[in-house]
Amino acid sequence: MVATSTDLKSLVEAVGGDRVTVEALVAPGQDPHTVEVKPGQMAALRRAALLVRIGLDHEPWLARALRTAREPGSMPADLDCSRGIALLQAETRAREVRAGRARAWLRQHALLARSRERAAHHRGHARGAGAAVPTERGYFTQRRADFLTRLDAGLARWQSLMAPYRGAKVVVVHESWPYFAQRFGLDIVAAIEPTPGVPPSPAYLASLTRRMKEAQVAWSSPSPIRAPRWWPGGGPQRRARGPARVVGGGGAGSP
Repeated sequence: MVATSTDLKSLVEAVGGDRVTVEALVAPGQDPHTVEVKPGQMAALRRAALLVRIGLDHEPWLARALRTAREPGSMPADLDCSRGIALLQAETRAREVRAGRARAWLRQHALLARSRERAAHHRGHARGAGAAVPTERGYFTQRRADFLTRLDAGLARWQSLMAPYRGAKVVVVHESWPYFAQRFGLDIVAAIEPTPGVPPSPAYLASLTRRMKEAQVAWSSPSPIRAPRWWPGGGPQRRARGPARVVGGGGAGSP
């Protein structure tokens, strides 16, 4: 089986246990939008019984890799994890698409969508694994149920830990955090990079610093995938910090 990210690899392994072997196409901390698939990974795509992808425009390189690796429609099971997730920032996405800018709208944090959607999302992993290995369907279904029990306990614990910060105003590097903010009640005031991947101008940072002070922003956070080249330490990041405390975000696949 092949997953596009280490996050999805972990989820498939949680369902599949020792009955599956899963390879991730994107390494921890790697930019998931500009991946060059290596020959060994191409071979994994050729022999995969199940492909698990985040979906939407998160993996623009994947379609080309699949065309190279396989005949059209020959993947036994292809699970798009964006299905069943209520999309946030849909209007912003439409503006970016019209402007010709590519960006990912379903980040890893979409996996922390509302509980009902989360259950449906993980049910897809069990069905996908069951379609790939029909003889193990019952095993996968039970492991899914066990995983969701542990996840519900974790969500309750995380909600308790984050409760003191509900309503806190935060600034992010770019808009990777809407699902996280929705779940834990954070108020995203602004993004430091108005256009993802493009360093902000000094004038924009000056205005952002004023906004942060006026809004009494508590946190500024880097990207969950990777920090921009100018982050951290001095320069634009320091000028944009204002009174806020910088909170690090774990990269994809990190603890």
